Amino acid sequence: METVSPGFQFEIRYSPILNFKDVAHTIISPFVPLATNLGLGNEGTKEERYLLEFNKENYKLTVAWDRIVLRFEGDITTLGNSNSVIEEPFLHLFSKIKEMEEFGKVNDVLLYCILVKEIDKTPSEIYSNFVDKYFTSSAKNILGNANDSAIVFERENGNDTVNDDVRITTGPYNGLEDLETRKFIPNFLSTDLFKNPGEMIEIKILRSVSKVNFTLFKELLSETLSYKNTLWGTL
Repeated sequence: METVSPGFQFEIRYSPILNFKDVAHTIISPFVPLATNLGLGNEGTKEERYLLEFNKENYKLTVAWDRIVLRFEGDITTLGNSNSVIEEPFLHLFSKIKEMEEFGKVNDVLLYCILVKEIDKTPSEIYSNFVDKYFTSSAKNILGNANDSAIVFERENGNDTVNDDVRITTGPYNGLEDLETRKFIPNFLSTDLFKNPGEMIEIKILRSVSKVNFTLFKELLSETLSYKNTLWGTL
């Protein structure tokens, strides 16, 4: 369960295509027959966006004038496999957008992931164990009757070779209310998988790039799994 995510999002952000509403349908049409459902938002405006849902594979795509977004639920390790939904249709569709005469440049990519680990203890026991693991006695005394807590790790501006911002938040998981707060209640997976208390990791990686390919995605996925393994260990 530790790599089964109720919400995994990967998006490519590019300079706005001002006439997107006039040209997007020719790019998106070949992919429509593959989708379970098709939606259209902000119709007729420069910010028009298409939503393609793929119920069998537990993901949906949003294609907009300034970004393309994949939102997935399930075992995130499978996304690094050859012929995963990242390669087809996500990166394939992006390649068609990039070929447009109106396309400018890629600005950055965002990976956002929530992971939940169920723990067979009461919420108060989970909280106490978490606090004992991460907090000093003086920190625990700041609010003696607290019943929730979190640790945030942040890195800004990356290093000499990578320009990115990383934010990792970990803490007790209190059930679906924590997913609802983040607007990541599962659409495809059963909510029963995430109803019990435990611990949660929230990972956000924003990286400035000029090009995007499957190698870059696998690098970001590997980084995500590394953070998970550091906090929770490997299975």
